Amino acid sequence: MRILFLGSDDFSTSILKTILKFPKLKVDVLGPLIESRKYDNKPLRTVVVPKIVEYSNKNNIPCSQDINSYKASIVNGKYDMLITASYSAFIHKSIINKFPPNRCINIHPSLLPYYKGAAPIQRTLLDNAKYTGVTIQTLHPDKFDHGKILVQSSPILTRSLYEDIDRPIAWENLYKKNGNLIKNESFFDENDNKARLQPNEDKTGIYFNEKYSSLRNSLTIVATKLVHELFSDDNYECIEASENNKLLIGEEFAYRKMSPKINVLDFDIIWMSKTAADVCYLSTITEEKIYTHFKRNCEKNKLPWVPEKLFLSDLELLDNYIPINKHLEVGMFEIKDGQLIVKCRDNTYLKCGRVRQADKPRFISIGKFEKLIKKHYKQDVLKFDTFDEIIQEYKKLKGTEEDTKVHIPVVEGMLNLKTSLRRKGNILTLSID
Repeated sequence: MRILFLGSDDFSTSILKTILKFPKLKVDVLGPLIESRKYDNKPLRTVVVPKIVEYSNKNNIPCSQDINSYKASIVNGKYDMLITASYSAFIHKSIINKFPPNRCINIHPSLLPYYKGAAPIQRTLLDNAKYTGVTIQTLHPDKFDHGKILVQSSPILTRSLYEDIDRPIAWENLYKKNGNLIKNESFFDENDNKARLQPNEDKTGIYFNEKYSSLRNSLTIVATKLVHELFSDDNYECIEASENNKLLIGEEFAYRKMSPKINVLDFDIIWMSKTAADVCYLSTITEEKIYTHFKRNCEKNKLPWVPEKLFLSDLELLDNYIPINKHLEVGMFEIKDGQLIVKCRDNTYLKCGRVRQADKPRFISIGKFEKLIKKHYKQDVLKFDTFDEIIQEYKKLKGTEEDTKVHIPVVEGMLNLKTSLRRKGNILTLSID
C-alpha cells in the first residue's frame, strides 16, 4: 500500500514514524510549501528546514516540498491513501477526488467536532477545556476539519496530560466496525511518560510555559496510538465513517467549534469576560505573557493620553474581598497596603504582585508602580483597558475632535498590528489543477 504523507513538524514526524512501523506501508513525504519572502524587494527563501523534511532526508524517505513532484503519481493513481498531520494548507478537491472514498485522512489533535482549525491544542489550553483528545477524520472537499470521523480517542482530562506525568493515564481508541462501536483501551507506558516531558519546537509555544509542551507531547503520543490502531489488522479497510457532528461516544460539550491561530492579542486580558479565577489560570500557563493597558496622561506633548502596555505577574485570587471604593467597576483597580487589586467579572477580585511596562526589561513592585502612577498618570479613575477598548476610544476621539487632528502614534501602531494579524490569517490551498 502506497501513502502520500503531508506533514511539517514534530507532531507529524511522530505519526510518520508510526506508519513506517508497518512494513507493507510505503510512504512518500510532502513537506510544507516553501514560502517566498521579500526584503528590499528581493525574494528570499526561508532557511529553516522543517522537522519532517529533516527526518525524511536522514532516513532516505522520498521527500519534496513541491506538490508538482507528485502530481503525475497522484493523477495516475499511484497512491492508495493520502494522510495529513499538522499541514498548514487546505487540500483542494482536485487532489481529494483522485483517491478512493475515505482514503484522504487527517490526524487532528482535538475531539471533533470541537476545536476545528489551526490551533486546537493552544485553544484547548487557553480555554481551560476540561477534556481533550485526538480524532482521525476524512478530508472534506470544501471545509477544514468537517470530514467524517474514522477513529477517535475517548475524552481525556486535559489537566492530567500536563500535570499527572507520573500517574497512569488510559483512554479508549474508538471506531465503528460492522455496526458496532469498538473500544480498545490504550495508555501511556514508561517511555511515553519520558517523551511527554521533552521540549518541543512548536513556534506558538513561546507564549506558554512547560504545560503546553507536556500537553502537546501527550496528544502527539495519543495520535500515534490511534494511527497504530487504524492500520493494525487492516482496520482502515472496514472502519465505518461517522458524521462529524458529535463525539463517537455521543457526548456533547459546550466547547468552541473553531480554533483560529494564536497571536499576541489572545493574551490581552478581556476584563469584562474573565473572572478572577480565569485570569489567574492564564497566568499559570504562560511565561508572564498576559497583559493589559493603562492610559497615561501626556501634558508635555499635548496628546490627550498614551496607552501603556503592562504585563502582570504574581496573580492571586482573593476570596471575600471588600473594596475600599464601593463604586469599583470591572477593570478598575485600587492599591491597598502595597497590593494592586483588580475587579473582574462576576464581582470577583484578584491581587497582582508585580507589573512590567512593555518597554522595560524588569518587573517592578506595586509600591514602585504606585509612585509612577502618582508622578506620571494623574488619573481620577484607575482602570485597565483592553486592546480593543483603546482602539475604540481613539476612533471616538478622532471623530469628535477632528479639527484638532488627534494622532497618537502608539495607537496607530496598534491599528497596524491588528491589520497585519488579519492578513496572516490567510490559508494556502494545495492543488494540482
